[in-house]
Amino acid sequence: MVIDQLRGGPAFATKEQRQIKSKDIYDIIQEKENKKLIEINTIKSVDNFGGRRFLGLTPKGKPVFVSFNINKTELRPNIKFSHNLSVLTKEGAKFANDRYMFKHNEKIEDYSIMVRKLKKVRGGEVTVKTLQWLTRLKLLEEMNYMKAFVKGKVTKYIFTLVSDAIYIGDEKINKHMIQKYWKFPTTNNDYFLIENTWKYPDSL
Repeated sequence: MVIDQLRGGPAFATKEQRQIKSKDIYDIIQEKENKKLIEINTIKSVDNFGGRRFLGLTPKGKPVFVSFNINKTELRPNIKFSHNLSVLTKEGAKFANDRYMFKHNEKIEDYSIMVRKLKKVRGGEVTVKTLQWLTRLKLLEEMNYMKAFVKGKVTKYIFTLVSDAIYIGDEKINKHMIQKYWKFPTTNNDYFLIENTWKYPDSL
C-alpha cells in the first residue's frame, strides 16, 4: 500500500506526466522571454517617465498634488508641488485617505471619495510626515546632495524613493523597467538613510 501511495510522486511519474511537466517549464521560460522582449521594445521609445500623487484638498476644496517627471538623458526627477504643502495643515483641509497615483494628464472625476474618513486606516494615507518626507526629497534635488546625485544626475536609489513616494507607473511602463534599462550614475555607495542626513523640517 505504501508503494501504491508513492507511485503518485515525482519518482514514479509516467512518461506522459514528465512530458507535460517539461512542456509547462518550457511555456514558463518562453513567457518570460516574450515579456522581456516586449519590455525592451517598449522602453526604447520611452524618454520620459513620471506622474503625480494626490495629497488632499485645501480648505477651499482645491486638490493638492506632488509630481515628478524624469528625462532619460537629464536624469533629474523635477519634483514639483501644486501648492505650498503647509496649506494641508490648515483648518478645513483634508488629507488623502490612501496612496492615489495618476498619470500627468489623467482626468479625475471625484476627489471626495479620496478624502472621506475610513473606518480602517490605510498604509498610503497622507499625514504630516508624508508631507515632510516629500519635502525632504525635493530638498535633496534642489541642493544636488552629493550622496543622491552624480554630476547633476540622480542615482537609482533616490529615483526609486521618489517613484515609490509619487508615482510607480502602470503595467505598460513602470519604475521597475526604468530601473532595469536606464543607465543611472552611482556614487559607489548609493544607499544612505535620509532620516539621518538632517532633522525633518519643522515647518512646511
